[in-house]
Amino acid sequence: MELEFRDPEWAPPRKDFPLWGLYHSCILCSFDFTRGEPVISYEVDTAPIASIFPDDSRVPVPLCHPECVTLATPTLLPDGRLDPDIAHLNYREGRIDEPEDPCGARLRWLQDSFAHNLFEILRGRLPQQVCRNIATHCIRERAVQVIQEQWLAPGRSQKGYISVPIRHGVALWAQYIRFEGKRCIQSFSYESRGGDEEMLLEGNSRGPLNIFIRQHSLGIDKIVVTEGTESPRAEQVEAYWWTVYVQQNPIFYLKARYDGIKVRDLVLVKSSGDFLNFRCCLGPCEVLWAIPPTVVKYSPKIPLPIGIGETFVRSFEWNKPGTLGYSFVLCSDIVLQFNSHGIGHPAAFDEYQVFDPNEITWLYFPMGPDERVSELWLRQYPEKNATLILVTDQGRSLVLGSQQHEPGATYHPIARLPHDKPCSMLYAHAFILTWIHIDAVSTWENPQTRQIHPDWRSDFNDIYTSAKLDGLRDVTPCIQKGPFVWGEGEIITGLLLTYYDGSRSCIGDVRYDRLGTPEKVTSDTMWIRYVEHSDVVVPEGEYYAVDVGIEWFGFSQPRASSYFHEESNTTSEPDSSTDGTSEEDDSVDEGSPAARWVRLPQYLTVPLRGRLDWAKSPDSSISVLSHHERSEPNDEMLHVLSEDVKLGRAESVVKSITCLLGDISPKNLEDFAKDAAKTDNYDTFGL
Repeated sequence: MELEFRDPEWAPPRKDFPLWGLYHSCILCSFDFTRGEPVISYEVDTAPIASIFPDDSRVPVPLCHPECVTLATPTLLPDGRLDPDIAHLNYREGRIDEPEDPCGARLRWLQDSFAHNLFEILRGRLPQQVCRNIATHCIRERAVQVIQEQWLAPGRSQKGYISVPIRHGVALWAQYIRFEGKRCIQSFSYESRGGDEEMLLEGNSRGPLNIFIRQHSLGIDKIVVTEGTESPRAEQVEAYWWTVYVQQNPIFYLKARYDGIKVRDLVLVKSSGDFLNFRCCLGPCEVLWAIPPTVVKYSPKIPLPIGIGETFVRSFEWNKPGTLGYSFVLCSDIVLQFNSHGIGHPAAFDEYQVFDPNEITWLYFPMGPDERVSELWLRQYPEKNATLILVTDQGRSLVLGSQQHEPGATYHPIARLPHDKPCSMLYAHAFILTWIHIDAVSTWENPQTRQIHPDWRSDFNDIYTSAKLDGLRDVTPCIQKGPFVWGEGEIITGLLLTYYDGSRSCIGDVRYDRLGTPEKVTSDTMWIRYVEHSDVVVPEGEYYAVDVGIEWFGFSQPRASSYFHEESNTTSEPDSSTDGTSEEDDSVDEGSPAARWVRLPQYLTVPLRGRLDWAKSPDSSISVLSHHERSEPNDEMLHVLSEDVKLGRAESVVKSITCLLGDISPKNLEDFAKDAAKTDNYDTFGL
């Protein structure tokens, strides 16, 4: 069947595989391959080739499971060759915000629909539970069957590109189809056709329009058109995102790729000869929103990453009911990810696991049962750097970045969060800048800045954490598993401390999903085993340069004996000890290759009084541990808040706030603006 609204300006090439032709899953069933698994590869116009899935996670040709090929023959592979259109049909757009969930909605739908069909075919002769049990073994079969049903449906149009003109006085309708249980737009029309359809545009609009397009991994499932400053109300849904074009004057064109079943990659352009290719790193950057934003001109504008086809604007809620703590993924003073943790909260998705772990820091900030984040502050080194700081209603604070390390920093509050409800925030990052926005919050027109002159001086430009040691009940390690450069094993990157009064604190790099087993405090001393980083000059006193993390901690003195890291036992009593010295194993020749794998331990004895500081380098594997008799930490915000109380503040106002974190130097901001101007990126979306 001829494709309606076929775009005369664009024709897909014969070899038109998505995502630069990189595949990691079967194009028939869409389940991932495992290393060493038999596969069949298909190039366009060539015979299939049997091979083994390589160590690489993505390969440049379409691949299938041999079992799926058997299921698809002869209906989808009538002459033994793959129709290249099928690769487009079932390809799932990979978004960095979307976690892989093998037990998620797709798997459940495939199982449920197979069980339902089997029960109907057998007319109830098998119980439904038996049908469901059978379905668990037929997931690939059902996935291939879905393609067969819809690919072979009568009247199906061939794939191609479409261009739908939108003009004054013309109504627009969308027709829908369900693919693997997900609702997808199949086609557009200027009149009603019945069935599952929806009127998108009545045709009587005269002013500028706002187009909100919601997508998922298989296509477009919703379009909302508004006028003026109206935006749709919608909750955040995992694995769905919005593309927004605001204040668009008809005439414009909706352009998209039709994969043979449904519409994908829908964009809005102002000329019939234009097309937006977000897959091209030299073109514009697609701005994806977790929820529909308000129709405003943001200032400062969202920083768009250079050379990357998309950026994601996430939604985050402060003081959500049941919050037990927050975690933050940092790259120096850039906040890459905000997470809340508590009963009923979804687990944080680690999209930065492919980064160098030395460049990423996870800070965990435990909250008391009645504690809430009350204010957000900004620390600025004018025309250099900006850092976000949290302040709670119990006087605690957390700097989301490095410690103050040079004079000239100013501090001012940017938001007072509601005390009786959660507060929603939008944020995005471009790796060296973070953008945050809150729509309606108490703030100040011209907040007074504060400067401090503390009686302590920071010796390191590090991410500083501190915890008191008095009243300690148990300690929980955050464990990172290898491989490391010296081999397999485990390293403790941080500690979660719990006190007898129920309060908690954290030091080091702590990920909530990597917490180990709590170790009960059984003495008045803690021993820590670590490997010294000899290239670091530390101040005089109880300062210890640590490479990567600590290897063990405990509350009974270790026994004397040699130790190799391969034995990796992070909390139980080890087989080595010297107090503050290291022991070498004479059996290992210094010149042998094995010597490179030996980590020679040092031991640190920490009395459980005062405090323990853990300063982590933001861009290397180095940390510095130090013990201090004074319990109070070097908290820069204590001085700032004390001065703030003395001087008072002006009256607050309720309005939106937008600010940037990270490198705010004029040159850096100018570079981002120039790059966005080259691709007309802000004007494309009306930002």
